Amino acid sequence: MEFFEPLPPESEFEPSPRRAREPWEQPDFVLPGTVAQHILLLRTDTAAVSLGSIRAYPTGFEFTVHARRRPSAAPTHGRDRLAWSRGLEGGRGGLRLGLLFADGRRATNDGFPHAGWGEVGDSVHFIGQGGGASENSWDGGFWVHPLPPEGPLAFFATWPDQGVDEVSAVIDAAAVRLAAADAVELWPEDEEWTDEGRSTYRTVSVSVPDPGPDEDPDRAPGGEN
Repeated sequence: MEFFEPLPPESEFEPSPRRAREPWEQPDFVLPGTVAQHILLLRTDTAAVSLGSIRAYPTGFEFTVHARRRPSAAPTHGRDRLAWSRGLEGGRGGLRLGLLFADGRRATNDGFPHAGWGEVGDSVHFIGQGGGASENSWDGGFWVHPLPPEGPLAFFATWPDQGVDEVSAVIDAAAVRLAAADAVELWPEDEEWTDEGRSTYRTVSVSVPDPGPDEDPDRAPGGEN
């Protein structure tokens, strides 16, 4: 007699279709290169914020934020919890983060300027990846697309509840770009695995309506010859 009872038979199901990955999303099939750098963004008598674990990919980079608050420095208004991922949601005095590329492009964790979902263009996508929090600490990750251009890469923070108006720290973006060159692509991004363990491949095609009898087939849609 076996200890475990037999499992019920698996029900039949139709696998849901996989959506195409957006160009700004973090790739699944890449092992990132690592930036050997830790940034102490702010430290006061009551609070500290550091950035670490910078990992670079061909299309962007991720990093981890470590925020700490002295228990005696908890605000007396609003939620008695470290306001972390979006400062305006946790109260107007909560922690806010941002970054600035050498070419002037910028982004913040509270969405200003806003980079539209699904839009690529020249926007900087600064996307929270979740994290864990207690009453006085928070550790969480962010994904940034695209890679920063050559030059200084600046990180900013403001935390009014802790008396921090605005601080910044700068690193050389070359370190991130060099780490991205060390990233290893494991499989092509368009490769998908079925539940039988076999690979299938997805291609994206664009269909253009056939030109009418009075239209020039060589004319670009919406443009001039």
